[in-house]
Amino acid sequence: MKSFKDYLTERVYQLSNIEQKSIDKTVDAYMRIFDPKALKMPYVKFISLGPERVFKNNLNERGYITIGLVEFYDQRAEEDRTIPVYVSFDKE
Repeated sequence: MKSFKDYLTERVYQLSNIEQKSIDKTVDAYMRIFDPKALKMPYVKFISLGPERVFKNNLNERGYITIGLVEFYDQRAEEDRTIPVYVSFDKE
């Protein structure tokens, strides 16, 4: 599975308008959650608590924060697809 960063920066093909809009929405959602200004706590406190405790209200049952869905055209399968984009604090 590709990381979200790799997907955004790979640039193998030109993104369609639908793809670009879904990525923009996902990045905006990411920034609303993880922007240091949105945390409203000193960075030192964030580090001491750990991300699992700071974002515990956002975590789902698997321990992920789903931040959006990216729509794209799968050229191999020749169909439109949607994949979830999530953040995990798991070290693996």
